[in-house]
Amino acid sequence: KIDNLIQEKISSKGDCDKEGFESHACSLKRSQKAFKSYYQTECTWNKYGTMYSYCEMMLKKDRLKWLDKTLG
Repeated sequence: KIDNLIQEKISSKGDCDKEGFESHACSLKRSQKAFKSYYQTECTWNKYGTMYSYCEMMLKKDRLKWLDKTLG
C-alpha cells in the first residue's frame, strides 16, 4: 500500500519527457529509482531475519513523509 501512495505522489507531478532540461517529474522518478536501490541495500543486512520487512516499511514511510512535505 505504501508503494502505491509513493507512486501516486510522484505521478501527480506529471509525465517525464526527456526533451531539454530535466523536469520535476523526471527528477522525482530518477530519485525514486535511487531510493529503491538504497532501501534494498540498506535492508539487506537484515534480509535473512525478521527485520527486512520492517526496515523496508520504515524507510518507505519516511520516503512518503518526505514526498508529502516536498510536494505538498
